[in-house]
Amino acid sequence: ERIRSCLVAFAKKRFDEQNAVCMETEPSEDGAVTCRPRPEILAPISPSNFDLIGLVLPKLGLTPDSLLVDLGCGDGRWIIAASDEYRCQCIGFDIDKERLDMATKAISERGLTDLVAVKWQDIFEAVESDVLANADVIVMYLFREAMKRLSKILQDGIRNEKVKPDATIVCLGFHLPSFVPEWEGESSDGVRVYIYRAEVRAHTTERPGLPTCCNG
Repeated sequence: ERIRSCLVAFAKKRFDEQNAVCMETEPSEDGAVTCRPRPEILAPISPSNFDLIGLVLPKLGLTPDSLLVDLGCGDGRWIIAASDEYRCQCIGFDIDKERLDMATKAISERGLTDLVAVKWQDIFEAVESDVLANADVIVMYLFREAMKRLSKILQDGIRNEKVKPDATIVCLGFHLPSFVPEWEGESSDGVRVYIYRAEVRAHTTERPGLPTCCNG
């Protein structure tokens, strides 16, 4: 727990430093170069333990007809593992170009280019584009502040039918406010993982039993 806390603190410090630097855009036709703030970085640079991925994936009920969306996919290890094992469609979003390049290379090497895609985009821009409307599984490893914001978006999406009511949500590191987990676990390196159903919120009076996908 102490090591994990130190890693998160270091990551947030690095992100704050990066966010203070502007990034150049493409020059305009008149040759001028504009500068805009970097997208807000919402997730720690702390790739998931492969043992944890192997523990969680069988609990998600993935099939070749499933769509998995990874918000903050990093080097793509969740989407690559899911598609490699279950032949499901996957898409990942991140703003770290270096890790997206790693993901793209790994996807190609595994022969998964027809099933897996990654996109350089802020996750909140992505969810605003209705990318979650067809998602059967949503994976996220985000800081607590981002989880709070995303919780509200998911609740609004459920009410407005922009999120599947039976979608499975996987949260790493931090719990999802206003939702009740159906399963909780921990990786060998101390990272907590929570599995939710989209329709299960904290105001539910009775804690539901585990669905078939989460038994065992």
